[in-house]
Amino acid sequence: MRLACHCDRLFAALREHNRPRQQPGERVRMAEAKWDRHGDGPQDDAPVVDVDRSEWRRRSVHGAAASMVSQGIRLVVQTGTQVMLARLLTPSAFGLVAMAAPVIGFAQLFGRLGLLEAVVQRPKISQAELSGLFWINVGAGAVLAALLFAASPLVAWVYAEPRTATITQCLGGLLIVGGFSALPMALMNRRLRFVSLAAIDVGSAVVTAAVGIGAALAGWGYWSLVWMQIANAFVTLTMSWWFAGWRPSWPRRVAGIASLLRFGSQVTASSLVLSLSYTLDDVLVGMAWGTVPLGLYDRGFRLMLRPVMQIATPFQRVAVPLLSRLQGEPDGYRAAYTRLLQAVLFATTPVILFAICMAHRLVPLVLGQRWDAAVPFFVWFGLGALLTPVNASTNWLFISQNRTHHEVRWNAIGATISLLALLSGLPWGATSAAATKVTVGALLWTPLLWRAVTREGPVRLTHLVRALYPTALAGTAVAVALSVTAPLLARQGLVGLAGALALSYAVYALCYACVPEGNRALHALLPLWRRAQA
Repeated sequence: MRLACHCDRLFAALREHNRPRQQPGERVRMAEAKWDRHGDGPQDDAPVVDVDRSEWRRRSVHGAAASMVSQGIRLVVQTGTQVMLARLLTPSAFGLVAMAAPVIGFAQLFGRLGLLEAVVQRPKISQAELSGLFWINVGAGAVLAALLFAASPLVAWVYAEPRTATITQCLGGLLIVGGFSALPMALMNRRLRFVSLAAIDVGSAVVTAAVGIGAALAGWGYWSLVWMQIANAFVTLTMSWWFAGWRPSWPRRVAGIASLLRFGSQVTASSLVLSLSYTLDDVLVGMAWGTVPLGLYDRGFRLMLRPVMQIATPFQRVAVPLLSRLQGEPDGYRAAYTRLLQAVLFATTPVILFAICMAHRLVPLVLGQRWDAAVPFFVWFGLGALLTPVNASTNWLFISQNRTHHEVRWNAIGATISLLALLSGLPWGATSAAATKVTVGALLWTPLLWRAVTREGPVRLTHLVRALYPTALAGTAVAVALSVTAPLLARQGLVGLAGALALSYAVYALCYACVPEGNRALHALLPLWRRAQA
């Protein structure tokens, strides 16, 4: 009874935090506070609330800190879940679900319609436009779910694996659920409601972990991985509607929806071609080498890249809405981008280098001894992950500057380069495919992308290089220090791993502080660190 009271108080506090407040100088009132005379919903001409300019910095710092804490909790929960599932399930179980993942991923990209970015990037957006986007997204999800259901036998035929048909049907049905939750999530992002998003992240991670581990213990095999995704979708749906405080109007024709859909379609096209470079390898590796090599390939990729992307997520959430509002201020825009990029690199680079240098000890410890063959994949994807935060940050620039048409073009070039690199290494095995994909991406694709994104806008190539060189120097020092101490620390078990991780961050911070640009970046990060501690 006491626990229930505490839960009620927690949800009441979160709802109170989520309720938009009238700020000094705030231009408009809440959309949900303006109801028409019939009482059947918000007025269509009511604009959504805009965060006052004086609140940008406070909400950005507070939100990034809250997101960092939530992503840290989520990372611990998901890592523990992966440890348990790797011991309860076989590589072939992961390979089966990985076979259906690319098809589901492509359908999800189409179903989102670039809605999050369209809602966040626009300086002003009305209740009618939000409602129109909501109903279009729901309809798109339903159509795509039906198409996947019909196409599931084709998926089974491609892989010569009948079980993938049922997996595809079940996961495809979640597109309808995602269609209902996408707009509330986007609206919270626009309003800088990062505490709400953090609560959703933690809640979905905990429930998903409980469902997956429970199903695996019950002997459900690969179905436990499917039920994890089902649980995640429904928890996200429930919590997003609970916290968003927004309801759509009835479907009707909206005059301004065309420009939003045009922008969203470009974002979708860009995400689609970029996703090809990450997911088409699953299809090709599975077709060429079967479920076990694919399971090793998939686990190595996810064990490395998922934590990196989770660490970067808080900065992604803050960057796009903040930079979108600074489009008319080149100096402020450049400074905000530089500090956000340096912050995400400070958070990710030491842990990536630690994971690479300690891979032979870390992978068996996390996944179990039967996953030793995943170590080469883990190392190669780790080398690629060093550039992932920088390459991902180009998305902030393209979207906030309304240059999504450029992003589509350059991501198409990147996907082509990645595909050719993968195919060139695939005949010699899945490990060779990973190696060629990462090497060609680092030496060819990354310089092209950096040059393309800095040709226009406030951030030029010289600004990007100036922001990155402290990371390059500090990262080199960390790699040298770990290479020297890794053999000794690896023999100390968990204590040695903890020591290696602490050494990585200590050496990185020390070298970073010795560089003038790095020293300035550290002083800029202090407010975020203090907020996270609070």
